[in-house]
Amino acid sequence: EAGVATAFDAFTTHLGAWWPIAYTFSGADFVSAGVEPRAGGVWFERNGSGERVSWGDVRAYVPVHRLVLAFAIGADRKPTSHDAASEVEVRFAAAGPGRTRVDVEHRDFSRHGQDAGTLRAGMDSAQGWPLIVAELRRWMRARPAVRYIVAGVDAAAEFYTSPIGVTVAMARAPGL
Repeated sequence: EAGVATAFDAFTTHLGAWWPIAYTFSGADFVSAGVEPRAGGVWFERNGSGERVSWGDVRAYVPVHRLVLAFAIGADRKPTSHDAASEVEVRFAAAGPGRTRVDVEHRDFSRHGQDAGTLRAGMDSAQGWPLIVAELRRWMRARPAVRYIVAGVDAAAEFYTSPIGVTVAMARAPGL
């Protein structure tokens, strides 16, 4: 129940706010996760020591529409080589006013070798991608929305977005 741009932003920019902590390498030491917004970047988690641990590379980054990620996470939930990673494609498409359909295709499991079947079964189970996408949906429904009217819009937007991570959903029209 969000526009395509908002859903894409939630998945990429706010990944660490909703991604299930049980599906991280850091566990209780997990601080955040992110997606570098470009092909050739990485998606990753950051732990309490400030260490950045890669989940795989970003293979395609088409803002608002499509994201393709290497899934360099083994069936044992430990990092694997990016060369031996399966691939996750996430597509975002309008499904009516203020609604987005998020499709997830996880493919090329054979690249994980002998653990391919185990990983595929896990990600296909109710505790795999269905749970992860449900967490995204839950977070989007629960996140607070704030509306404010100020004289100095640019200064207020900078204040609210920089230190506390609020995103701007709508701003004044140019010239106002």
